[in-house]
Amino acid sequence: MDGVFHVRLVRAVNAHADAGLIAPCLLPFASLFVSESHDRLKEYLPGFRVEPPNAIEIVRSSRHRTKLLLSKSHDLSELVDTYAEIATKEREYFSSLHTGFLAPLKRLVQPDLGFCTVDGQIFSTTHGTRFIYGMDSRNPERMRELGYTVAAYCTQLVAAFAPTLELPPFPSRSLGEVRQTDIKSKALYRRGTLGALPEKWAAVLTMVLANLNVVRHILSPLVGEECQSTTKLRVLQCFNAIHSIRRVQDQLRGEGRLPSDAAELLGRAVSSPEAKWLRRRDDLRDMLVHFAPRTVEPKYSGLSFAEAVAVFGRASSEEVLARTNELLRHLTSVLEDGFGLDKNAFWYGRLPEHED
Repeated sequence: MDGVFHVRLVRAVNAHADAGLIAPCLLPFASLFVSESHDRLKEYLPGFRVEPPNAIEIVRSSRHRTKLLLSKSHDLSELVDTYAEIATKEREYFSSLHTGFLAPLKRLVQPDLGFCTVDGQIFSTTHGTRFIYGMDSRNPERMRELGYTVAAYCTQLVAAFAPTLELPPFPSRSLGEVRQTDIKSKALYRRGTLGALPEKWAAVLTMVLANLNVVRHILSPLVGEECQSTTKLRVLQCFNAIHSIRRVQDQLRGEGRLPSDAAELLGRAVSSPEAKWLRRRDDLRDMLVHFAPRTVEPKYSGLSFAEAVAVFGRASSEEVLARTNELLRHLTSVLEDGFGLDKNAFWYGRLPEHED
């Protein structure tokens, strides 16, 4: 059913007037599905093949970055430094565009960060997008190849297992006003309580916020219906956000660089009842990501999705949905408060609070 969901999602995105802005933030979720479902299918159906043959390798790097700051193969500081390198290269790239007598002035006012909002809520930044897709993401051919590969895989999967299944469009609701704005990155990264953190650490927290808003303010309205795939993406994004925030906390506290106000705010983000509940659901997360829990027992092999959620989440599907909806609301609210984000946040002349 996830394959059907992603085919319908691709069609919904392509039909939207702002497809160019919303597609990059949704594509990593589809890449995650492609990579993990293919690995599981190969276990049970060794003869299963997709075209092109290198399709899975094309999407793997994007799939891994859906985990945000959770990586077994990369040190946390290494990931944060990668993000900081992206921001630095963006500044250098845009500054290099200006030459001549007025070049110093132009470089002084040149934006180096673009961000997208829906009804005022940030759901992507250019720095976050480059982090997710890699340093070569400025190449539009790379983005198109990834999109075509994901769409082709999902279409092949549906054709192989449900060739007669009808794929009606989602009963989508309006996304609201989607806008893109260019600013100086410091105007976002140095705002509010969280702006007092070292800039590269504050920067990655804005990516966590944007990814939460993708699920809350883009995916849910675009799909317009509740299903197992949307429940899965809510769980995964909340789980990754909680553990990413905790890793930032632990690293900065260990280095003695976590101001008390920021520590209190981040603690509030990850200490709600819903956050504590989800932090202990590793088996649920693994079942949703890898289509199998960490410990596979024969008695679990025939479970339906709702039954598997009940077993590994120790809650009904309805309770999981309610808890993750509340957790999405809570986490985005705390992080927005931490960066002092409101509808007037980027009015001309309104400056960030913290300067280097």
